[in-house]
Amino acid sequence: MQLDKTNVAIRVRTLSEIGDLSLLMIRRYPRAFFQAFFLGAGFWIVLDLILLGWLPFRVDDASTFDDEASSDFFRYLFWMATLVFLQAPIAGVLSTFSLGQSIFEGQPTLSRTFREVRSMAWPLVWTLGVKRMAIPAALMLAFRWGQEWSGFFDVFMPMLFILIAAMIRGNRPFVAEMILLERCPLRTDQPGAITLKRRSKALHSPMAGELGGRFLAVSMILVALMGCVFYSIFWVRGIAIGVWEMNLVACLVFYPLALWLIASLSVVVRLLGYLDARIRLEGWEVELAIRAEAIRQFGDDIMDTPQPPPQQEPPPTSQQAPAPTTDLPTAAAIGKTGSSVVAITLAAWLSFAGNSFADETAATPAVTPATPTVTDSVWFDSDAGTLMPIELVDERTDTMNRDSRWTPKPPSAPKAAAAPPVTTGAGTSWGSLSIGNLFGWLLLGLLMAVLIGALVYVFANSSFDFRSETDQQTLVNHHRLDEQTKQRIAELPAELRDTDVNPRTELERLMQRGDFDRAIIFLFGHQLLLLDRASWLRLSRWKTNRQYVRETQSSQPAAGQLLGKTVDSFEQSYFGRHSLTREQFDVLWNDNLKLEAMVASPTEAPR
Repeated sequence: MQLDKTNVAIRVRTLSEIGDLSLLMIRRYPRAFFQAFFLGAGFWIVLDLILLGWLPFRVDDASTFDDEASSDFFRYLFWMATLVFLQAPIAGVLSTFSLGQSIFEGQPTLSRTFREVRSMAWPLVWTLGVKRMAIPAALMLAFRWGQEWSGFFDVFMPMLFILIAAMIRGNRPFVAEMILLERCPLRTDQPGAITLKRRSKALHSPMAGELGGRFLAVSMILVALMGCVFYSIFWVRGIAIGVWEMNLVACLVFYPLALWLIASLSVVVRLLGYLDARIRLEGWEVELAIRAEAIRQFGDDIMDTPQPPPQQEPPPTSQQAPAPTTDLPTAAAIGKTGSSVVAITLAAWLSFAGNSFADETAATPAVTPATPTVTDSVWFDSDAGTLMPIELVDERTDTMNRDSRWTPKPPSAPKAAAAPPVTTGAGTSWGSLSIGNLFGWLLLGLLMAVLIGALVYVFANSSFDFRSETDQQTLVNHHRLDEQTKQRIAELPAELRDTDVNPRTELERLMQRGDFDRAIIFLFGHQLLLLDRASWLRLSRWKTNRQYVRETQSSQPAAGQLLGKTVDSFEQSYFGRHSLTREQFDVLWNDNLKLEAMVASPTEAPR
């Protein structure tokens, strides 16, 4: 393994470059993205379906599709998105380890990945499962299995879980990488060991504001991508087999699949963000280059190998010169503090000095310096006994002009470095939490609440039909108007808008009473709504009756002829004041039944 020749260029990146690189990582390591992630997420996918899968079955029952069933539908969507958001970090532990190892060496096998992750199972479960609300949310849903809708448990509680998890993950996003890749323990008895809390504070606190902003930006982008993925899958099915209903397959397969695909992408983005944070704060690319040079010269990573404890030197004899002593720290100790360059220098000096002042035998009357083991190299001059600087050449290849604007730009004068802001206040477990940070998190929670409310409003007021019924069944069998029909009635001609009931239900009532002049109004309105639902015409209050007839005839000639007869009778009755007889209306009613049959089975309709 060569630390300076990684599979991913170690350099500072912007957020857009991280997103671009994440897509390249998916193409380069598809097994870690798909196989490893979905193996780790398999348990959570099954658990979510057990906890929430009963809700779509209640919605699918046409006899119960009312306000209660609609609330169950949105309850399923909201809770499923909440669970996937909470479970994504712990579900992606296999993918995180596999991708992290792939950066420096070949992609590990699944058996090794399982073995390494299993050794850190308890820290992962406690930190990512319990403290980040994945397991508490699942337990709450388990206790509410089969119960009715509740505003507190099904609206307030998931929003509270999302807000708490967002605050924790926005402040401490790289905990999974610290546990899996750096092997930081939760607690230890060794005084010099770096615990997870100490390591997390050192990496996250200096970038608290930037990490929070990146988390918010990435979250919004991923929400938009989830919608694109879901509707792409939905569209492919509709084009392939002609099914456009939000049925059980769409609820139980397409929707969770879209959520988990985006969750796997978030794992890759988070890992690349972790690498970028280490490069920005710790100069990781310089450390890796120096450690790689140390491995090539010494054959071992002296910054990572623990040094043996110092041994007591025997007192010098009269024939033995006292060896020089030093109180300098070892290379390993310096490496832990991040002073990589000093560590290499001290290691080289100690190696030379230890060989120069090696122990002599008792038979030697005088001190004779030994020949140094380290001979001439690119960094050491054995004749002069001095170290020589090493010129590190960046051998990484990258796209030319990646950071340019692709337009001529005059060089600007360098700006003076701004003084770092002075922070006051006692530190907390959240870092230096100031009034500005608190306001930012409150604003984040408000934005998320507005976003969720907007999504619920769009779904509630959209013209998309989430029921498994056909268009003809919706308008024929239901006595109450749904939201979509109410919206389309507003686009009817002015004579047909004054109604708050299903036009077909009112039509049948007026037929039984013999009021055919009013019945023809509702018959015309019912047929326009039916044809609009079937997409054979498009309702608009600015169109004339004859425009509707011509539009229908262009798409379905037979249906256009039937609608033309209804329009003729409507205009004679409404505008010409010619009353309709029962015989005339019976003919129109039979034509209406034929039209409904055409809409119910459009493939059999004559053209």
